[in-house]
Amino acid sequence: MADDRASLTSFLDYQRATLAMKCAGLSGEQLKQRAIPTSGLTLLGLVRHAAAVERSWSAGP
Repeated sequence: MADDRASLTSFLDYQRATLAMKCAGLSGEQLKQRAIPTSGLTLLGLVRHAAAVERSWSAGP
């Protein structure tokens, strides 16, 4: 069984790869398009959110 750090790293690698795959080959305009008209969710927004979360985790207390 993997230790906590290895498990988290594996999970993050999977999430990063999935997000990168979804964004691959899209233009900047396409990355800014809402997933559905009634949502503010965009792939670019998800990338920014993921980066901010990881920065906050690595900053520590």
